[in-house]
Amino acid sequence: MKIALDFDGTITADELFWARFCALAKQCGHHVTIVTARHPDGDNRDVEAFIAETGVRAIYTKGESKCRHFKPDVWIDDMPEMIVDAVKSLTTNLGLPKPHDWPPPPQDCLCYRCWLELRQTRGQPALRDRMFLCSTCGNKRCPHANDHRNVCTGSNEPGQPGSAYP
Repeated sequence: MKIALDFDGTITADELFWARFCALAKQCGHHVTIVTARHPDGDNRDVEAFIAETGVRAIYTKGESKCRHFKPDVWIDDMPEMIVDAVKSLTTNLGLPKPHDWPPPPQDCLCYRCWLELRQTRGQPALRDRMFLCSTCGNKRCPHANDHRNVCTGSNEPGQPGSAYP
């Protein structure tokens, strides 16, 4: 069985438990892969340390829907909305415009605030159909990812003021 395991908010919630889970899964003949929305060029020392400890591999999706990058038998993620191909689901079920009809994000800024403002000015639906990562540190919980006016903290710690993620 192929098992996809999220890192931030899942493995980080209890690393010992998930290390033991990976060992047991491997012992039973299953294959665990970390599927994270992080950017591969960001500070991923914690992910790399977990990989070294457990022998699993990682896929970095750069904030895109995870199902576009990996097709496991089982998903384990604290934010299931990042798994589902939100764009496909919403365009098919609600009759919204296809992604190729949507404008690209602003070239000078990729924060959530600018993305939302651009979509609103063009009459596009305000979907949070992708994960927004800080353009400086690559972390999803960095307040700079939510609004470019916020300072980059270089941190992925939960509960940061200005962050869109708990």
